[in-house]
Amino acid sequence: MYDFLIIGGGVIGCALARELSRYNATVAVAEKENDVCALESRVPAAICAARSMGCGDPVAARYAALGEKMFRAYAVASDIPYIKTGCTLRFTPERARAVAADCGRYGIRFESRGACGTDGENPEEMFFPDAGMTDGCDAVYALRENAAAGGAEFIFGFSVSRCERSDGSLTAVASDGRRLTARRVINCAGSGGGPVARALGDFIYLRHAPVDMEVVRCDKPLGSPLFVGRDMLLPAENGCVAGTVGGCIPRSVPVAAGCRDAAARMAAAAGIDCSEPRACSVLRTFSDSMIFRPGNAEGVTHVLGAGVGGLTAAPAVAADYVRSAGLVRKNGAIPAVRRFPRIRELSAHERNALARMRADYAELVCAVPPVTFGEVREAVARGAKDAAGAARRLLRAGERGGVRFTEAVRRAAAERRV
Repeated sequence: MYDFLIIGGGVIGCALARELSRYNATVAVAEKENDVCALESRVPAAICAARSMGCGDPVAARYAALGEKMFRAYAVASDIPYIKTGCTLRFTPERARAVAADCGRYGIRFESRGACGTDGENPEEMFFPDAGMTDGCDAVYALRENAAAGGAEFIFGFSVSRCERSDGSLTAVASDGRRLTARRVINCAGSGGGPVARALGDFIYLRHAPVDMEVVRCDKPLGSPLFVGRDMLLPAENGCVAGTVGGCIPRSVPVAAGCRDAAARMAAAAGIDCSEPRACSVLRTFSDSMIFRPGNAEGVTHVLGAGVGGLTAAPAVAADYVRSAGLVRKNGAIPAVRRFPRIRELSAHERNALARMRADYAELVCAVPPVTFGEVREAVARGAKDAAGAARRLLRAGERGGVRFTEAVRRAAAERRV
């Protein structure tokens, strides 16, 4: 029996697992896919509390504000890539006033830049200097690895179908018959949180919204994220990521076409030329108010609805839950799991030095972008089950590994089975 069973291996679930693993408690994470972050694409993510402000959701606003302030130290502790860039958002005048009020309430710094054009929908521009950028997938992988180092157990392919209660414990039963028993259950199943809540005896309705994104090149570097209404433009290597959130694109319209529309709108708003679309991806999120409350059954807690602000809120949500649980911290420090080297991030001198120390880092399996067999081996050792999982760890949005990359993943997986 576990002390805590977390259902869902997304950013909130992995953040909770990482935090709980620092205390004297046994922790399990049940994820229905074969890996954490399995349905996401590796695109930049903004750590910006202001995106949750002015929307009439005080729970989301409070956790986003706390999470933004915690994220820098959090990233250092878990070796999550993070850079402070600031973030620009444009609002209608009414929403801008609500955002300013929330920012004052929660201590979020901002600079009001006034009207930014003749567009009647989004004329007010605000800059938030404490916002930053990270890689969403890298963040979830780092949280999972650091949680596992603390003793948290991850069970994959576990799709909860029903729940049984007895003697102060709850047993989650998977569709394939597997059973996990715990004293407390936390529902962090994201877009699947509604069915999981019903299996736990609660009814929670989550309204889903698509996030359609496409990598495009631009004629000048973008220093910080820009959000205009539901459209977004995020800095990325050799270009930027453009997209739209929340059902702006009719589902009958091809995603790529909708993304190009968003890219064109954002190019006009930012005064830059976006062209040469390289790839697109669809991410699913949910748009209702954030839910952080006990379930009807004793020992059940639902943490759902953070949506696109989940990465910003995750540190604060995890810390708040653990504080309310009244746990005792483990004796001794748990060493953080550090990121393994990425050849593309190293200088020529560093690459040569690494290749002399490890022969597998001298074997290229992909030339553009550069990826070595050593990196593939590390990705497989840290949880990649297939070529798609390795690609999410090693490649950016719009990049393809090719046949040699896939063969390298198979070879690394075979080595681990021997």
